[in-house]
Amino acid sequence: MGIPLEGGIGGLCLASMLKMGWSQVVKIKTVKGRGVPGLVAAIFALLFVAGTAIAQSGGIATFNSHTNELYLPEIAYGSNPANTESFSAVTVRLGHIEVLGAAANSVGLGASAAFDPRTAVLKLGAVIADGSAYFDADVRIGGIELLSTSDTLRPDKTLPWVTAEVVSPRVSFRTFNSQIVGGEVSYHIYLPQTYTSAPDRLPVVYWLPGTEGGVSGIQPVATFFDAAIRAEKLPSMIVVFVNGLPRRLWADSKDGSSPVESVFVKELIPHVDDTFRTIASREGRILEGFSMGGYGAARIGFKFSQLFAGISILAGGPMDLEFAGPRANREPALRAQLISDVCSNDSNYFQAISPLITAHASATLLRTQKTTIRQLVGTLDDTRDLNFSFHIQMDLLGIPHQYLDVLNVGHSALGLLQGAGELNGDFYRKALGIK
Repeated sequence: MGIPLEGGIGGLCLASMLKMGWSQVVKIKTVKGRGVPGLVAAIFALLFVAGTAIAQSGGIATFNSHTNELYLPEIAYGSNPANTESFSAVTVRLGHIEVLGAAANSVGLGASAAFDPRTAVLKLGAVIADGSAYFDADVRIGGIELLSTSDTLRPDKTLPWVTAEVVSPRVSFRTFNSQIVGGEVSYHIYLPQTYTSAPDRLPVVYWLPGTEGGVSGIQPVATFFDAAIRAEKLPSMIVVFVNGLPRRLWADSKDGSSPVESVFVKELIPHVDDTFRTIASREGRILEGFSMGGYGAARIGFKFSQLFAGISILAGGPMDLEFAGPRANREPALRAQLISDVCSNDSNYFQAISPLITAHASATLLRTQKTTIRQLVGTLDDTRDLNFSFHIQMDLLGIPHQYLDVLNVGHSALGLLQGAGELNGDFYRKALGIK
């Protein structure tokens, strides 16, 4: 199913939606008892009233017309790019909102947004409003209540941020101190034989596992890469097995309890580049994932296309906006848990983090940056139809990619990698610019 784009927020057409009277000055207040620090509230008041520029970056906004709550994944503010501070997971309640214009299709340059306090106009690159997607929307806002930011949300330290250690040849278990989590976070890393026998810097494949965290899959996947690299079927590469926690959709949870995307992008990648002899640039990174990890590779890779030269989506899921695929129907309790734990039961948020909406918002960037993208799914996999639909959507968006139905393979990462044969080497070499 495509993106629902008919109508407007709250069922009203854009021309008539929520048009109200406006004050000349945008007023901000905090909600008592919600725990928003006084300093944070003072900064927001300074930004909106005093006229400091403010911009959202790195995420798709959501709006609920029933509560008038606007959620911004991240906002950065400052007088210039070199002097910028940021907040994440910002929720505000709007006393007034007027839609000045919006588009059904994105120009594909990302989901960035900007606020002009002189006119009280917020420009949103992308927003999910009451189940519909809008792009390049201009809205005038007022009567702003700051409800929460990441400063009021705390990661859940009881989650398995440190996994069990997997013992496998050339694979080591590591941890690093995460400032975001406030504690240790683990990962596994495969280092090819050439890492110790030559001084060269090597590219990195970041591997995102499936729904349950994928620790059991590290040994067979690492063994596959090791054998293929030794046989010179693949270029020499480091493989980092990322800990994304079980059942977390490879996204920051809306309530702040599991910021897996932020830990990966903002902390693990820089840590790996600082610790190991990597090619520490976009040209030296590939993002690859299986199952829910394939979903993660698509949404994170498209969102942060400036970080990855290649994106590999292996039997990704859930790839639909309704979360109504075969596995979701078979396991309604799992679906309910994901919607609750990751999205705080907000269907707008589920759509905002989806690979499909992210693809719409980033299509032009993916083309101009010449990102190498592949999508593999087995013909016996019950996610095949939704993966094929996602492939068609990428075609319609003009996103260059390779799609392959791997014959007689079910829902198996190893089956897909082995079934792709020589196409594996072609993909990794093309993404890394190796002839």
